[in-house]
Amino acid sequence: MNVEEATIETLFPLPAVSGAARADTLAGQLGGMLLELSDLGGREEKQFIFLGVRLADFRARSKKLATQSAEAVALLSGAEGRATLQGLHALLVDLDDHLRQVDTQSRNNDELLLDLGTQLDRMEDPLQALAKVVKALLALSFATRVEGTQGESGPILAVLADNLKELGGKVTDKTDQVREMLETMARLGREAREKLQTLQGRGLSRARSVIGQGRLAIDRLQEHQQRCHEGTARLSGHFAHSHQAIDEIVVSIQFHDITRQQLDHVRSALHELARELERLGRNTGPGVAEALARLVPDVCRIQTAQLQHTRRELTTAVEGMIGSLHDLDGNISELATETRELAGVAAADGNSFYGGLEPVAAAVAELLDDSTVTNRQAVEAVRAVLGAMDQLRILLGEIELIGTEMRLISFNAGITAAHNMERGAGLGVIAASIQSLSEQVRGRTLEFSRGYQAIESVVGALTERGGHLEQAETVVRAELKRMASEQVGSLRQADSRLLAALHLMDEGATTLAQDIRATAESISVHVDVAQVIEETIAGLETMVADCRVGDVEVDSEGVELVQRLSDLYTMQSEREVHRHLNDRADPLPRSRRGTAPVPPSGPVKGNEFGANVELF
Repeated sequence: MNVEEATIETLFPLPAVSGAARADTLAGQLGGMLLELSDLGGREEKQFIFLGVRLADFRARSKKLATQSAEAVALLSGAEGRATLQGLHALLVDLDDHLRQVDTQSRNNDELLLDLGTQLDRMEDPLQALAKVVKALLALSFATRVEGTQGESGPILAVLADNLKELGGKVTDKTDQVREMLETMARLGREAREKLQTLQGRGLSRARSVIGQGRLAIDRLQEHQQRCHEGTARLSGHFAHSHQAIDEIVVSIQFHDITRQQLDHVRSALHELARELERLGRNTGPGVAEALARLVPDVCRIQTAQLQHTRRELTTAVEGMIGSLHDLDGNISELATETRELAGVAAADGNSFYGGLEPVAAAVAELLDDSTVTNRQAVEAVRAVLGAMDQLRILLGEIELIGTEMRLISFNAGITAAHNMERGAGLGVIAASIQSLSEQVRGRTLEFSRGYQAIESVVGALTERGGHLEQAETVVRAELKRMASEQVGSLRQADSRLLAALHLMDEGATTLAQDIRATAESISVHVDVAQVIEETIAGLETMVADCRVGDVEVDSEGVELVQRLSDLYTMQSEREVHRHLNDRADPLPRSRRGTAPVPPSGPVKGNEFGANVELF
């Protein structure tokens, strides 16, 4: 105060304010603070209810994500996934078995065709022998004709010579036909063998190579499923952890009940003080100012400390919850990214696998088609040989008849020789030669017959096996097609379900993270509460300053009110704040507000129920 102000105050003193009027003024000030605190309680309750609804929604959605991720893990590690892999392995084993069967059957047919060629080659010896018989017949015919130029038996020998020449011509014609048929049969057999060898060399080798690629594709599929399983299992664990984190945040919101009770207790204490002030305001006697000085500072000092403690606890808890929500937002965003990447890898690996597996069944089916066509061609060639064999059998019968005819000519020549004393010796020699040639023809015919039977046996085996083989391969192709379609179809369905689950998880996690972030950024209840508490503390400090009248001892009535107020406490932290201030018993500083002695923060030592749990 400067000199001018002091002079004015001396000349024009301010009217003294009575203690009762001051009590009424303080009661009015308290009424305004109580209205603000009451209104704050309503606003705080609405904000926490809204926050609780949002957290409950987050909790339900995080639980759904955890369930979806667990289902994705089960899809990869369950019986269906194992059955699909086992089915694919079984399919390749069956394909391998069928390839071995095709290989074995082709080799067996090749051996039979080789045996057929050997049997046909053996027919060359009797053909050569018959050629020699023809030469002998022609020579004998010439000799007989020469013999007939002498003596009376000339006409008979001329006829015999003609017959022998005719027989030689017949044998030549028949053996030429037989040779031509045998050459045709040999050519058909060689062509059939070449086709079988081509099938064995190129077709089987390619099919085995493709099956090897199929095995590699299935190995890649197993690795792909293992990676997906590990990835989804990791995601499942993280989503479950996120769900637990939201549960913890939901549980931690109980601190609102604690701060609400603390504010209720402060309001009750201030209501009690307001009633005392109203009572003092009705007192027209002396000593009201001293009563105010004894009562108001202690009550306001204690409630200021309680408000500071409440503000600190609420701010710490809300800021911790906001931090937890931001951490949760970051974690779930990372999970969404990881899920999206896993879905991309799964789709790419799946396409690569199908690109590697689907040609396998197609290649084996193509091989079976080639095998069927080749074996059918071999059988048709053999059947053509079988038709030639029928003609050969007829020719052999005709050759046998020629031999019989030669025996008859030999017999007639012998009779003529016996009756013809003049040329009997020559005719006897001719008859004996014809007889010998007849036996040779019959012998060679028997060789042909044995060769024919051997060839017929080979042809019959090839024909029978070819029919069974074609029927079996038709069944095999249908079965392989069914198995491949079922296994690949089952795998595609499982892949589709996995990708759908991962996409749903990605979308769910992305939107959940966005909503959590928006909610965290919208929380301002602690700012509102802190502002009202700050204004209330300022008002209480002003009341204390207005009530000071020197050093005044607190009488029994003031002590009784403070004790009554302490009985309102239901939480250990409130009792600690009260006890701490009573132990110090220092007046509230006037220089600045908000500097009341700070009680120990957090729950009392020995509390093992968590940071947001109070002892009552």
